Amino acid sequence: MRILVLTQQYPKENDIYKNGFVHTRVKKYLEETKIYCEVFVLNNRNNNYVYDNVNVQEGSVDNLVLMLRNGKYDKIIIHFLTWRMISVLLKEEFINIPKLIWVHGFEALSWRRRIFNIFNSNFLKYMLVNKIQLRYFKKFLGPNTNSKFIFVSEWMKNIAEKDIKAKFTNFEIIPNGIDTEKFKYSSKDSLKKNILLIRPFNSRKYATDIACKAIELLSKEKNFSEYSITIVGEGKYYEKDTKIISQYDNVHLINRFLTPDEVKQLHSENGIFLCPTRQDAQGVSMCEAMSSGLVVVASNNTAIPEFVDDDINGLLCLNATDICSKIIKISNNKEKFNEISKNARNKILDKCDLNRIILQELNLVKGENDG
Repeated sequence: MRILVLTQQYPKENDIYKNGFVHTRVKKYLEETKIYCEVFVLNNRNNNYVYDNVNVQEGSVDNLVLMLRNGKYDKIIIHFLTWRMISVLLKEEFINIPKLIWVHGFEALSWRRRIFNIFNSNFLKYMLVNKIQLRYFKKFLGPNTNSKFIFVSEWMKNIAEKDIKAKFTNFEIIPNGIDTEKFKYSSKDSLKKNILLIRPFNSRKYATDIACKAIELLSKEKNFSEYSITIVGEGKYYEKDTKIISQYDNVHLINRFLTPDEVKQLHSENGIFLCPTRQDAQGVSMCEAMSSGLVVVASNNTAIPEFVDDDINGLLCLNATDICSKIIKISNNKEKFNEISKNARNKILDKCDLNRIILQELNLVKGENDG
């Protein structure tokens, strides 16, 4: 079986973070002896490279057309279906190729759901492109395009239907897989007051301002010095958000991205994972932390409640004051802390274990669940 994976960005040796979750899937697909898999990145760069033994071509719409004509692919797997991809895939010569389309978020949601980024200098441009994107996406749902859509959460599907103003009739709900073997459970009994935040600081989507405000509130507690807080991330809001708490000796700032092994190490040194959000279709870093047994303190919005049951396998909060209050409460309740920690691991094993998720996806790739 010959597969083309189509996406808008992909890792390189000097930039390993671009859609790393897509690369994880590709590596698993290539382990199947009956699957030959190539990657095409639609970005106008006209470049070929090999990353971790995966053949990758970057190119324009014209390059994509040629690749589809010459490749004779049995199936196209798409992550982040953009309007430029749709302009190619709607061509009569390609419309009958079976397609699996993962819908992750920005490509299927209205700009109105990202109002929290309205002060971004590129927001007006984003609004205009978003209107084109949603119009094309709806058009793609019109004819029989031989497509199955995969959503990582029920919330993602329901909101996409509202914003595109169309129903998805052929779809699956499959969360992003979590490598539970890498992110192994370890007891956090002695780490109840060690707090970890790992977030991009380049969008208000990730609520880093709310997280830092919660830490500021925590700093007013008389026993604040008992806590150890590690904040990791990079982006234009980093200095602004962390400025007010950077003065404290027990707040450790790491202004860069981390490798998965570095994340794993920090998981082993902390007991609470602070991860509020303004919008998330799943929350992969949150799920990784849960797999490691950290008690996550997250937001009670969007798709988060599908992955975190409040006071059972994590803590759901409404605002910075709520976050601060729940951190204090859980960090002083050994029995409840350990219970949530163990339940968090079991939740991810049951819902998101990578090996099980990959088997589900491979069934779709091979056509065993077509229909």
